[in-house]
Amino acid sequence: MSIYGWYLWSHPTQGGEELKISRIQKRDSLISLGIFVASTAFVSLIYVWFDRFGVWWSYVDILTTGLFFIGMYLLAKRKVEHWLILALGDLISIPLYYYKGYTLTGILYLVYTFIAVVGYFEWKKIWNKEHQTL
Repeated sequence: MSIYGWYLWSHPTQGGEELKISRIQKRDSLISLGIFVASTAFVSLIYVWFDRFGVWWSYVDILTTGLFFIGMYLLAKRKVEHWLILALGDLISIPLYYYKGYTLTGILYLVYTFIAVVGYFEWKKIWNKEHQTL
């Protein structure tokens, strides 16, 4: 997904412009749903293969993996809402990592949540500025 994002961000569109920050559309929602289903199905198969469904947090881990894949896809497309998806995944991860005993990782995800919230408002401000009607 990072390579895909790098390609989109570094190559101009057909009109010769860089990829601009935009809002999510219906097509993006459908693709995001597909990415979520595919990624959670794939990770679930791996969990079954390695017999990792013995604890409840396996399901939470699969959920956050799906959310982070959606967030990365929407980031590659420069969609404002990607920050919200990432913040949701981060918020879910904070208590999960504390519960598992990874206190520093929980703190890191708290920082990630803060970054995602600030990023959302900054990107929204940029998008609003570009779409002002006089």
